[in-house]
Amino acid sequence: MIRNLLADIIREPFDLTPVPGGDINEAFLVTSGDQEFFIKYHCGSYASDMFDKELVGLDLINKAVPGFAPQAHSIINDGDHALLIMEYLKAVHKGSDCGLDLGQRLAEMHQYESEHYGLESGNYIGSLTQKNDYADSISEFMAQSRFQPQLQMARDRGYLIKSEIPSLDRMERVLNEIIPEEKPCLVHGDLWGGNYLCVGNGKAMIIDPAVAYAHRELDIAMSRLFGGFDDKFYNSYNDTYPLAPGWENRIDLFQLYYLLVHLNLFGTSYKGSVMRILRKYFG
Repeated sequence: MIRNLLADIIREPFDLTPVPGGDINEAFLVTSGDQEFFIKYHCGSYASDMFDKELVGLDLINKAVPGFAPQAHSIINDGDHALLIMEYLKAVHKGSDCGLDLGQRLAEMHQYESEHYGLESGNYIGSLTQKNDYADSISEFMAQSRFQPQLQMARDRGYLIKSEIPSLDRMERVLNEIIPEEKPCLVHGDLWGGNYLCVGNGKAMIIDPAVAYAHRELDIAMSRLFGGFDDKFYNSYNDTYPLAPGWENRIDLFQLYYLLVHLNLFGTSYKGSVMRILRKYFG
């Protein structure tokens, strides 16, 4: 199937080599003569839409900070089968220079702002849909487009019960008291250690975005959830665009979103962490 889809646009003979590409998609290196491409393949009813939204995210990142994300070339779909064809990046060891570059360029991206929180359409985080309704405050956006959809999904899947879920009004009130208001900025949206690459000469690039105009502490919080980022990254970020006072105390609040995503993707092993944060902030 993959070769048949590619044959429609690559007229020359080509080699197709499986490469690591995450848990959701199959990934391949395509070599044709002296050209190399990275492709993602997904089979499912939402495959084409998922790749469409990823392409939008990559384009937004490169508009904010040119060259910070790979160039996406095209999408091919045939019913439930879809390919995303992208620039192939040769990753190298993640050295300290890469952390410096990542921190600086992420800080630059976070200065690419909008008048409203959200995005013109929803997209995906992993294989889950992500709501991006426009909002005028960070408390409204986080409660309505981040926490509540994942909380309701967790209830529907049997991971949470009704009494464990705070009301929307309570969430908005608490968030309004805690999160400092900043201009909505472009965030990667899923910035764990596997979603950035070092590509030589100390240059970092980010991949697999789940973008929106949101609060920049979302990206910082996700970067602290599973590790993979050194002190030089955080120092470089703060040297370029200092975080608001108290940001370290808000990390777990923003991490709640990603823990809910992992609860819905992987099950109850994440429930304890979710409940600890829910009780801490929302009683």
